Amino acid sequence: MEKQDLKIVVIHPQEEILKKIKSFLKAKGYKVYACTEIQFALYLRNRLKPEIIITSLHPIGIFTNENCLKILDDVEDPPILIVLLENEQEQKNLNLNSVKIFEFIYLNEHFNEFIIPILESAKKYYVEKHTLEEYLKDYQKSWKKQIEWYLWKEYHKTRFRSDFSLKLLQNIRNSLLQGLGINSIISYVDLMDLKKIDQENGFIIPKHYFVNLKKSVENLNLWILNLEKLLNYMNRSFPEEILDSQQVQKIIYDTIFRTEEFRMIKNQEIVVGNLKFMGKIRSNKEALSLIFKEILINAFKYSPERTYIDIVVFDNPNSIIVAFLNDVLEFKGGITGIPEEYENQIFEPFVRLNHHFDERFINEDFSLGTGLTLIKLYLQYFGGNIYLKEVMDYTREPKKRILCGVLMQK
Repeated sequence: MEKQDLKIVVIHPQEEILKKIKSFLKAKGYKVYACTEIQFALYLRNRLKPEIIITSLHPIGIFTNENCLKILDDVEDPPILIVLLENEQEQKNLNLNSVKIFEFIYLNEHFNEFIIPILESAKKYYVEKHTLEEYLKDYQKSWKKQIEWYLWKEYHKTRFRSDFSLKLLQNIRNSLLQGLGINSIISYVDLMDLKKIDQENGFIIPKHYFVNLKKSVENLNLWILNLEKLLNYMNRSFPEEILDSQQVQKIIYDTIFRTEEFRMIKNQEIVVGNLKFMGKIRSNKEALSLIFKEILINAFKYSPERTYIDIVVFDNPNSIIVAFLNDVLEFKGGITGIPEEYENQIFEPFVRLNHHFDERFINEDFSLGTGLTLIKLYLQYFGGNIYLKEVMDYTREPKKRILCGVLMQK
C-alpha cells in the first residue's frame, strides 16, 4: 500500500457512510479525517489545512447547500472541493457562481471505482497550482526590478533605437546566412561555373549542384514570403471578445492540431492538464489562436527531442493563466534556458538569446525574433500579459523547465 501525501476531510451527516468512505480511503494510503458537523469541519480545515475536502451538501449544522460550500472555500488557500451527491437533482438545484468545485461524485455502487482517479487528478492539480503560485510570488517580488528596467529603457531611448536597428539587421543577416541559402547559393553558382562543360548552345552542369541550388532558392523564397506575412501581422489589431472556458479549450485543441507538423519534427509529446475555469475572460479568438500557436512552436523549437510539453489552466478570482511548460534545451557556447536578467529583454523586438536558426521550422508564422514581441502586443489589446521564466517543476521528476504563462482578465 503506497502512502499518500494528502490530507482529506470527509463530511457527511450519516456516520455509517462516513465510516465506509474513511475505511476505504485509509486502506488506499490516504490520511483521512471524518466528521458529521460543518462546525467541526471548519475547525479541521483551519487546524489541519487539508488539501482536499469531500463533503455532502447536507452536513449537520447551521450551514447547508451553497452556504456550506462557500464557507469551506472561504480561505486564502482554499482546499480542493469534491461534492458528494445523492441524486442528479441536487446538482441541478445548486447555484455556484463563486465556489470552485473540482468534481461531483454520486454515492452509489460505483463510488469506489471513481473516487481514486478523481483524487489522483486532484493531487496533480494541487501540485501544478502551487508550483505556479510559487512562481507568481517570485514574480511579485521582482516588481522592483521591472520598474528599474523600464526606467533604464527611458534613460537609454536613443541607444535603444540604435540597438533596435542593429538587431534587425543582424537577425536578417543571420537568418539569410544560416541555412536559408545565400551562402550556399553563391557557393553552388561558383561550383557550377567551375564544373560547367561548354556546349554549342549552352552548358552542362552537375545535376546535384542544380538540385541543391534549387532547394536553397526555394527556402529563400519561402523566407521572403514569411517576411511579407510578418509585415501583415505587425499591422494587426484585435477587438475585445468575451470567451468562456469551452471556447478557450477549443482554441487550445485546434492549435495543437494545427501545429502537428512542428511537433513531429522532434517527436515531442503534448500533455493537456486541467483547462477549465469559472466565469468568462476578455480576449479574442483569432488573437488567442496566433498566440497559442507561436508559444507551442517556440516550445517545440527550444526543447529537446522526445520530451513533454504540458498545457494547463490556472483559475484565479479575477484572471486565468494558460501555462505552457517545456524542458530546457542546452546551447553549448550560448545561453541555456532563460536567466533572470533576460526575462524582460526576450520580449523586445528582434531579440534572440542565441543566434540559432533551425530550418526545419521555416514554415512558422513569425520570424526574425518578433514572435514574443507581437503576441505580447496582441495580449495588451484586451488587458492580458505574458510571462516567460525558469521554474522548478515537480510534475514528474524535479527539474528546471521553462514556463510560459498567458494571463487574461475575467
